Amino acid sequence: MVGRVLLAIGFVGSAIAFAMPGCGTEASYSCDPNCDACVGEQCDAQCVEGSTNAGETCTLDCLQGADCSLDCQNETCRLGCEKQSNCTTDCGGHPCTADCKAKSTCDVDCTEAGGCDASCEGQSTCNVDCTGKSDCNLDCAGGSTCGIKCDTKCGGGCGGTSTCTLDCKSGCDLGCDGTSDCTLRCETDCYLCCRGDTGGCKLDCSAADVTTCPGATAEEVIFVCGKECPDPTQCHYAIETGGPGGTPDAGTPDAGKP
Repeated sequence: MVGRVLLAIGFVGSAIAFAMPGCGTEASYSCDPNCDACVGEQCDAQCVEGSTNAGETCTLDCLQGADCSLDCQNETCRLGCEKQSNCTTDCGGHPCTADCKAKSTCDVDCTEAGGCDASCEGQSTCNVDCTGKSDCNLDCAGGSTCGIKCDTKCGGGCGGTSTCTLDCKSGCDLGCDGTSDCTLRCETDCYLCCRGDTGGCKLDCSAADVTTCPGATAEEVIFVCGKECPDPTQCHYAIETGGPGGTPDAGTPDAGKP
């Protein structure tokens, strides 16, 4: 009799756990329009297509070492990833946003639509794949490691001992501040702004020569290829040092869009 009662209790508990929304171990569920937070578990989520109205965003937050994936299903979406979590997002046919903090890892697939924005801080690792597309931007701070691959008009800021790499064809820019290590690789029509220790700045252009231009102060230098010297107000730096999302140095606040 006792065995039957325990068996029944176990069955009911399993049914309740299965029916509850949010993440369970290796959970797979839909977000309409928002997902329950995934805390310390493995979660595979997808936005319900057509679930967001104008101005709304499908959102998934991953915390405490969670292992998350978000399929945006052609909806505007946002992925939050922090406290040593591991997160991936497929942006689909709309631009998306990723916020990566506290020693987390974020991989953003923006190869269908472009126009993605990512923020990476607190010794996190962020990779934005915008291959063949444009208008992808990344702010990297707090000793993080960041990379973007895109076609044109991509950019971002790198600060606080971070390491940043931007690979594109043309029309890209990167702002490198403090003691960060920054590499911008392109064919032509690119510039790299460096403020502070410029030893970690490298502009590699395969179809044009690199020239040096003056910055707004004696501590700033701008490396350019395939274009005239930009106005220093077109330099954008990471959030923690001023620029997109923080206090702008000058000019437009949109990174990568002079």
